[in-house]
Amino acid sequence: MEFDWSPIRLAVFDVDGTLYRQKPLRARMAAELALAVLQDPKQVKSVIGLQRFRSLRDRLAERPGASLAEIEGELIPSALGLSSDRLAAITDEWLERRPLRHLSRYRFEQVEDLFQALRESGRTIAVFSDYPAESKLAAMGLRSDICVSARDTDVDRLKPDPAGLQKILRLSGFGPDQAVMIGDRPERDGACAQQLGVRFWLRSDSAGPETHSFGNYADLLSALKSANT
Repeated sequence: MEFDWSPIRLAVFDVDGTLYRQKPLRARMAAELALAVLQDPKQVKSVIGLQRFRSLRDRLAERPGASLAEIEGELIPSALGLSSDRLAAITDEWLERRPLRHLSRYRFEQVEDLFQALRESGRTIAVFSDYPAESKLAAMGLRSDICVSARDTDVDRLKPDPAGLQKILRLSGFGPDQAVMIGDRPERDGACAQQLGVRFWLRSDSAGPETHSFGNYADLLSALKSANT
């Protein structure tokens, strides 16, 4: 597919699975969890909690009007039989802090080059993630002009709710027709963009001709360079 950067002034990126390879990172973290359980069998409850946390979070995100504070602070802890503080400690350790040292290894090729080319072209770079993203960007050597998380108090909604994308449009001053959302989940990132009339480009390992999808950031970089000439 052709990627037309000409009308675009704002590029909004998802993070997990979009800027780095998520599957090998999860495999590495699963190995670290297994080692932690061998060293301390009591950690098995953390493993089970993490597995159920992800699935519950995705399922509850589909509930109309559900706030993230309610999902993470009440609904999931209740379903898992954990206090909200204990759950927050587990997810912070295994989903936020421990993966950071591995992210640069799994960053997609030419993402950094694309960010640099976007910045040099005068376009605005934004990140919209369901998880806090500043530390992840720093670990990958990337920098955005705007960084929005579902956990921001003025967002408090998971994708596909468009609250975070609305915030980015408001902060950037650009309209939906001047923006593109780049993500790896059509049912989350794509649906979020569609609700606001924002273009959506899908990063996928099985990119096909039926949608604006790509498997290699070289395709986006090449198209951007053509648009700038």
